[in-house]
Amino acid sequence: MSSQELVREACSLLSSSGESGITYLDHNLFSVYLDILCGLFRFNDEIPSEARQAAMTKCILGIARSGPQSDTQLARLLRQEEQAYLQINKTSYVLLSSVSLKYSQQINRISAPTATFTFYPARPRSFRLPDGGSVRVKDATPSGYSYVKVHVQARDHWGAAEVALHSLDLLRSFWNLYFNRRIGIRETWISDGGWTPVNAVLPGPIHTLHTQAGTLALDGVWWTSYMPKETKPKPIGSEYPDLKKFERFVRNQISKSHFGEKIERFLIRYVRALDSYDSTTTMLNLWSTLEEIAGVKGVGDSNRLIKRVTFLDHKPKQGRLLLEFIRDHRNTIAHAGATPDEIERLIYILKIYVEGLLWFVIRNAQRYNTHEDLLGVLDLSVDPNEIRADMERLNQGLRLRLQAST
Repeated sequence: MSSQELVREACSLLSSSGESGITYLDHNLFSVYLDILCGLFRFNDEIPSEARQAAMTKCILGIARSGPQSDTQLARLLRQEEQAYLQINKTSYVLLSSVSLKYSQQINRISAPTATFTFYPARPRSFRLPDGGSVRVKDATPSGYSYVKVHVQARDHWGAAEVALHSLDLLRSFWNLYFNRRIGIRETWISDGGWTPVNAVLPGPIHTLHTQAGTLALDGVWWTSYMPKETKPKPIGSEYPDLKKFERFVRNQISKSHFGEKIERFLIRYVRALDSYDSTTTMLNLWSTLEEIAGVKGVGDSNRLIKRVTFLDHKPKQGRLLLEFIRDHRNTIAHAGATPDEIERLIYILKIYVEGLLWFVIRNAQRYNTHEDLLGVLDLSVDPNEIRADMERLNQGLRLRLQAST
């Protein structure tokens, strides 16, 4: 469907009830159209997903009542809602969470561009749990985890939660990338429920949003992370200075890159993929992360994906065989639901390639204007002699053009 058809179809699922009321003829289908339209219209990056949904709903209801039912009218109303949202003054919020990191005074406070983090050995007393109504909300944070307050500025509570969770996952991505690049291939006996996440620094089980004073900003709302069993907290000890140096380097590369937001997205996808307590989910998410970093999507581009990734391999032919083998098993999981016996070893091999490509992008982030320009280097031949021949042809062409222009 075109955006015009989607608008009309969404409006057709609404019916007037009274002077100002609206009845949903099919609320589920209306929600689907709403999600599709939210994806088609480009919002300012500062508009959180909840605010986008609310704005889209309000605008669709408006044009369903008074028209015209067109994508042009929808775009005009959305711009008005967007401007109104951006004019709201920002205020302070605190997300209370926890991470599987053994508390240390070394990491008492960390300042980042979008958030400030303060760490505690126990849950702050003034930060109570929300009222879940018929659901009893428990804090099942394992013993030894560090509690963390994520201080952010936002225009509303939904925006605050989005920024805080994004900032915390980004911080965890730096830490986990630092630790994960130093570990080899893990091979253990995996039975049902026996898989443990790759990441050492995992999110705690519950995340709640508060004001600066500790009062709940959303009393009946909280966020959770899946955690079926207790995980031992990771000690930092003498590694913290090197960890901070690594974090500063990556943040600096991101801040000075023309595509820093993309790199942040890669890092967050990477860390969330390796948070999973399910091996098949880890495999699927890690492969899709590799596709995004390599700038390719879909089965038809898998050869291009492997070509780009193995360009950085010291033995590209061997790397191609490994990635083709992993790709075939990934496809078996995705299409047949079968889990290979050697999935743990395959995940750790795949992890090495994801980290290698991610680190290549981070290290070279300041040298190229776009992510696509950077990836273009990986499309060159892996044969140095062929690259030299191409360079010679380019140099000859440059000399001829310079002569012709004088």
